[in-house]
Amino acid sequence: MSTCIRSCVKISVFVCLFWCVPFLAKSYAATSCGGKTNKTSYCGRSNFCICCTSRSCSGGGNCVWWAWEAACRNWKFAFATCNNAHRWNEQARSRNIPTGNSPRDSSVFVCENGGSCSYKYGHVGWVVKAHANGSFSTTEQSCSTYCGTSSKTRPKGYATGGFIYNPKAPQLKASFVSQSTSAGGASGGAQHSLCPGQSFTFSFKLKNTGNVNWIDNGKYTTGNAVRLGFRSGEKFQGADRISVKSTSNTQVKPGESVAFNIQGTAPTKGGVYKSEWQLVSEKVAWFGPKVWLSFHVTSTPPGLGDNCNLSGQSPGCEKGTKQCTAKGVTCVGVGGSEEVCDKKDNDCNGKIDDLERKCYQGPDGTQDQGSCKSGTQTCKDGEWGECVGEVLPTKEICGNELDDNCDGQVDEQCPTCEDKDKDGYRAGAACTGEQDCDDNDPNVYPGAPEICGNAKDDDCRGGDNPCNTGQQKPIGTTGCVQNADCQTSYCGQVGTIARCTKHCMSDSDCPNNLMCMNQMCWPYQKTSSGATVTLEPCDPAKCEKGSVCVDNECTKMKGYGCDSLSSTLQTVGPLWFLLLLLVPFVLSRRKAAMNG
Repeated sequence: MSTCIRSCVKISVFVCLFWCVPFLAKSYAATSCGGKTNKTSYCGRSNFCICCTSRSCSGGGNCVWWAWEAACRNWKFAFATCNNAHRWNEQARSRNIPTGNSPRDSSVFVCENGGSCSYKYGHVGWVVKAHANGSFSTTEQSCSTYCGTSSKTRPKGYATGGFIYNPKAPQLKASFVSQSTSAGGASGGAQHSLCPGQSFTFSFKLKNTGNVNWIDNGKYTTGNAVRLGFRSGEKFQGADRISVKSTSNTQVKPGESVAFNIQGTAPTKGGVYKSEWQLVSEKVAWFGPKVWLSFHVTSTPPGLGDNCNLSGQSPGCEKGTKQCTAKGVTCVGVGGSEEVCDKKDNDCNGKIDDLERKCYQGPDGTQDQGSCKSGTQTCKDGEWGECVGEVLPTKEICGNELDDNCDGQVDEQCPTCEDKDKDGYRAGAACTGEQDCDDNDPNVYPGAPEICGNAKDDDCRGGDNPCNTGQQKPIGTTGCVQNADCQTSYCGQVGTIARCTKHCMSDSDCPNNLMCMNQMCWPYQKTSSGATVTLEPCDPAKCEKGSVCVDNECTKMKGYGCDSLSSTLQTVGPLWFLLLLLVPFVLSRRKAAMNG
């Protein structure tokens, strides 16, 4: 078009009318341009940008026509204006359409006139693909340089006017509203002052100026997992993320504001500290302005040592001074004495008779001993209350392994059965069976070798035995009366038989001709039936009825004893009767023989 106008000026009006009027007629709104055709269905509106045509480029082309058309097709969005290319970014910002300086897929680039752009009115085009090195691939049209729609790759920095982004895409945007803190006023070149170790809060209030809600339900999408995140400086021992769901507004809609509260603790080392924070949609992007506060940590903050008055205090406790505490510079009372139980706030802590003490009503020496415990008394209205929770001595309960009477001993005076000397034999009132006669000497126990003349009852058989004088009986010999009669110092007895023996637990503890019976070595033999019996003779007169003495034992056997005799007679009775009947017959036959 500019070529046509210059021709009008240089040549003639006739040439102008002949050459330029047809061109001008085709330099207005067109539904087709550069080989592309607009459809109203793309974004609900026809493309109203002009398309430049000429004899050499009948299809025409115009960068603004194609930029408008590409946004209509891809964003489903119609720009309200279609003016010169270099003004597109300005117009977008005025209509709150998002812009920026980094290329994105499916965005519009703007090149200002001059610099990298040789176009008088600037240049715009569609970004198909943004590359990591800052360059980007495009589709473009031109009104003069080339004909139709072309694909190009533009270098980083080419878009001097920046980029226009899809206004319908989720946009994370925020603006600063206000900030506050519980810390003191400015000092040391910082906004606020803190005592070393002081606990405090600070808050940032931010407004949602984007087009998506701020929520946090754990999903990582645009507008989700929105948190105020720590960026740099001092975190003050607090969390590095403050979720929107921990605020008073768990779903911040566009246009709404929300305050993020941060709990912190001042360092113990003095100095100036800055804390910087920013909103983040986790794993999507940081967004909004960086907000920060600065703090001066000092042991001498403004106002320290000033006199102050405490309200609501007891008489005499109203005066105080400002001091550094964990709560910051606070008014601390300077009066008071040790608290006593007298209906007064003696120590000026704002509490009357806030006293407790230990108590115990048991015997001396038993407090907190064994099962016994101290109780607690509380002061109320100037008087000590009852002793609550004390445990007093009780009667010792045997076997519970507790010091019930609180005398420092457990289960004393209770029957026991112990093996104190670890010799395998126990002693005590609770024991049954054979016991150790001296549980403090591991060499003394039942069956231990008796050592004559050592004044000990080594084998627990009734005292020490005199040493052998040559008159003592060897093991297995009968006729002993006392332990001293035997070389083994053990006179055992089975029935009426007394015999020198020794203590045993099995046959292997006895000589070859003796067996272990009732823990004593005793003679034995094998009967014809294979039974083991003692060698002591038995007294047939002492056997029970129906028994006889067999193999030195009273044994009940058929055919022996009085009962056995009578039963035998009963069996042979009929045979004797027949024999008596035969006697006269035998005698008569003998007489006849003699007479013949």
